[in-house]
Amino acid sequence: MKESIATLQEQHADNAKTLTSVYDHTEMIIDDKLRTVNARLKSVKEGLDGIRYPMNKEVDGLTSQMDALQQEVDTIQREIES
Repeated sequence: MKESIATLQEQHADNAKTLTSVYDHTEMIIDDKLRTVNARLKSVKEGLDGIRYPMNKEVDGLTSQMDALQQEVDTIQREIES
């Protein structure tokens, strides 16, 4: 009986080691996948920033031109009214 209990305890310890090993391996795989996904997301973000920044700069330039044109229109309207 004592031998059976000892054998069961050894089997339980071996199973626990196997489970720990499986969990560790699974965690490593998940961490690796997450690193890959994060690297891809960073790459996409950098690509979008490369598109967005020039676009924002162009929009800002157009907005400045519109403001200048609006000032000219206001000036012309004041001249016409006076």
